[in-house]
Amino acid sequence: MAKIIIRETLKEKGISVKELSNRLGVSSSAISQLLANQNPSIQQLERVANVIGVDMMDLFAQDYNYINGYFETEGVIYPVKNREQFMGVYEKVDGIVHIPSYNNDGVYEGAVRGFCSTCVKEGKSDARMMRYGINEVFTLSYDAESQKFSLTLCIGDGKLKFRQFDIVEYMVGDVLSPENLNEMAQEILFDIKAVYEKQDEEQVEE
Repeated sequence: MAKIIIRETLKEKGISVKELSNRLGVSSSAISQLLANQNPSIQQLERVANVIGVDMMDLFAQDYNYINGYFETEGVIYPVKNREQFMGVYEKVDGIVHIPSYNNDGVYEGAVRGFCSTCVKEGKSDARMMRYGINEVFTLSYDAESQKFSLTLCIGDGKLKFRQFDIVEYMVGDVLSPENLNEMAQEILFDIKAVYEKQDEEQVEE
């Protein structure tokens, strides 16, 4: 059976057990039970992975290439005996949704810049849903035909903030240099942070 390495991953990320309990909104005793459990649920692993900013598979020891177990959902049993089967079930079972989460500013900024750069370079429409921090979800998409990026921010209470970025506006002549693209990406990052920093300030005031 694959070894669960939540404690080791926390140490690598510089996150204490107390901080993990705060991020998950559960007691320290509940975290202790989770860390001692070598057979946690997929939902538990997904929540932990999201709040510490890693892929769920990173919570399994890399020395193990197999998993011996099963998923059971809605009366259907899916046997899982290796990593490939695990990921296959994980991706197709309804209700399991993975949204990349970034608690490290450098990693999250790199993901946004990388997405913008790849879309423009390849000239293909694409979209990404990401989580900044613990709960802040946003979607960034690119339409190759109109050459516009669209940013949709979830700002709480069912409200959304939407803004478009036309790469033509950042061109010098007919050329979009790496510097110009970086300028646009920086504005996207600023909008994301501005919304969520405002949310944090409002929560503190309450």
